[in-house]
Amino acid sequence: VLGQREIYTTRPESRARMNAVYLATMFAGGAIGSALSGAIYDTHGWSGVAIFAGVLPLVGFAHWLRTPTGRVAPIAA
Repeated sequence: VLGQREIYTTRPESRARMNAVYLATMFAGGAIGSALSGAIYDTHGWSGVAIFAGVLPLVGFAHWLRTPTGRVAPIAA
């Protein structure tokens, strides 16, 4: 819901497309994460999956730190 909040603050004519891309990306990310977790479990066991699950938030946090803060100005209609 929080991710979709940004979509609904954009131009009305692009909301449906942006929402479709958002949901497709979330679904693909979940599928890829599940496949990777299974492969990691096969090769490294539960410890590997736990490390993988711990590293992912750190990667997201590092990306967030490198991203400029503040909101992008809305596009004028």
